[in-house]
Amino acid sequence: MKKPSLLLIALLMLVSIISAQEKQSDTQAEFERLSASTVSLYTDKKFDEALQPAKRALSMGERLFGNDHESVASALNNLAKVYVALGKIGDAEKLYQRALKIYEDKQGANSLKIADIFESLGFIEQFAKRNHIRAEAFYLRSLSIREKVLGQEHDDVLLSLGRLISIYSAKGEKNKVEPLLQRIALVREKTLSPIDPKRVIALQNYACFMRRTNRKAEAEELENRAYTALLKELSINSELLSLRSGMVICRAIKLDVPDQGNLMSKGYSGSGSVPVQLIIDESGKVISANALGGTTPFRKPCEHSALRSSFAPLIIGGKPVRYTSVITYTFEGIRRDTYSTGVLIQ
Repeated sequence: MKKPSLLLIALLMLVSIISAQEKQSDTQAEFERLSASTVSLYTDKKFDEALQPAKRALSMGERLFGNDHESVASALNNLAKVYVALGKIGDAEKLYQRALKIYEDKQGANSLKIADIFESLGFIEQFAKRNHIRAEAFYLRSLSIREKVLGQEHDDVLLSLGRLISIYSAKGEKNKVEPLLQRIALVREKTLSPIDPKRVIALQNYACFMRRTNRKAEAEELENRAYTALLKELSINSELLSLRSGMVICRAIKLDVPDQGNLMSKGYSGSGSVPVQLIIDESGKVISANALGGTTPFRKPCEHSALRSSFAPLIIGGKPVRYTSVITYTFEGIRRDTYSTGVLIQ
């Protein structure tokens, strides 16, 4: 019997190698497809549907690359985000910690991937566990990395500052809130045009803080900086200056809410929300209130309450101006057998 030639053996080995490479390439393409599908479904808030492709991507990534590969860390991160959205906090934390170790080993302590995971862990501590001290620690670690890598003025650095502001506000530490609001406002004024929404929002937030700490003159000065150029731009189109709901609520002198007893006496019950668009005149009086939708029985009562509300006048360039905003009345658990319910305004 003839022995196979060396050439034939070499050809067989080459075919085997090519076949294995093609198989791995197909598997890697499937891993990437599953990862992309997870991200897309998560972005569309289809969290239940995102769970299976996220799990499959992680399992496939571990087989393809091993347990300590950066692609596996990415899959761990994706699945962790889905778990958080589904309320599986313990499972999410374990995955974040695994991903964190991989990035620390592969990329070093100042990796932006690590900063992102610290943000995610801070989010869990803040909103799922209500542990503001641990949340603050994670946000500070994320901020430190982002400042080193991205500089002082990058959007992600300002995002970390915003996270810290929410923590310090919840803890009542106003002395820590103000310098961060000021820092964000100064960066936005330095780097953005006068009519850029991010610049306007930064100044609004700082002005809102001033109003809440009874510093009216400073609040008005910030509002003037926020709205002067914007008002000129709007005047060309004869549009009203529009304020975000959070900002207009900061300006409230009186916020009226529907009478719950009256609503229930008319047979209204349940929960719901109603967004109401306001037009506020130069004196701060609400001259128009129109429900934009929401729970039908509550619309008229919300409009009537909005008309009974009043706000601080908006002074731009030394002159009062009309402005508009939308506030939302949210009814939580109104029942016929009790009046001990709340109406939130957002």
